Amino acid sequence: MYSRSRMTVSWEVLDSVEAVEPAVADWDRLAVERGLPYCAPAFLLAWWKHVAPEGAQLRVVVVRDGEGHVTGIGPFHAVRERGLWTWSLLASDLAAPIEPLAAPGTEAAIGAQCHLYADRLLAREAIEDRERAAFRPRMRAQRNHEHERKSR
Repeated sequence: MYSRSRMTVSWEVLDSVEAVEPAVADWDRLAVERGLPYCAPAFLLAWWKHVAPEGAQLRVVVVRDGEGHVTGIGPFHAVRERGLWTWSLLASDLAAPIEPLAAPGTEAAIGAQCHLYADRLLAREAIEDRERAAFRPRMRAQRNHEHERKSR
């Protein structure tokens, strides 16, 4: 049993099927333990390979406890929509109950850590979007200036 208040977790975001391969056995174990066959890697990675939205990027969050054991899997993909990244669970467009997986007794600790990670990620993406937005007018002004100079 894990202590929710003392559980130390780390996470990584895997962005390719090849990077996910080492975690597949643990992912499958969690799906079996939770009784969620549609959350198994065989189903979700098949969906990814054959049905994922065009331009989507794989984002599988692997959560490990302090001893390095996989205690959670967040099977997501990211799509850029209207200038912002949107994360969705793999195959969430199906009627099946797709959800992140956590070992029994670790749900609260893993959820809290994933929430912190998501906040950091969203803040970083917002900063990157602001930087890109600030850069665009400067580029436009520079192009206009060069165009005016050439037309003289």
